[in-house]
Amino acid sequence: MREDKQAATVLVQKGSVGDDLLTRLLAAEKELETEILEVVGEANSFKEGWGGYIFQTASEMLANEKTRELYTSLPRLKAEMALKYGKKKRTKVIEAPGSHTSPPSQSAEIPTTPSGTVPANLVPPTPPGAPGASSDADDSPTSTRTANSRTKKAKKRR
Repeated sequence: MREDKQAATVLVQKGSVGDDLLTRLLAAEKELETEILEVVGEANSFKEGWGGYIFQTASEMLANEKTRELYTSLPRLKAEMALKYGKKKRTKVIEAPGSHTSPPSQSAEIPTTPSGTVPANLVPPTPPGAPGASSDADDSPTSTRTANSRTKKAKKRR
């Protein structure tokens, strides 16, 4: 309301709108202020001090309601987006190492990129001693994590 009042005042000064708009806005502001005082008084009539918490509680309730509405509408929104953009997840079935005789239920579905490649973060690690496995200690997850943390710390210091 305060922002509207400032904008209306500027528009009246420029001559873009008439004085009657500012007059109506001021009247609405007084009416709203009166209603707020009534609500605070009524809240204090139930228990002293509630007038200070009534608007905070109302804001929390409104935020909760909006969040709940968004959460319940997610499946509908997801379906609408799928229809609008027509994208479906493409998956590629990759068998676990040594599971050539295992039932298909043990196979893992790994999403692929549009070009058909598997993202690097979804490629399973090669077990030690397997063909193509690296013997360098620098490729271990611990050393990579340590190197990444050093890099992040260096960036933070800059």
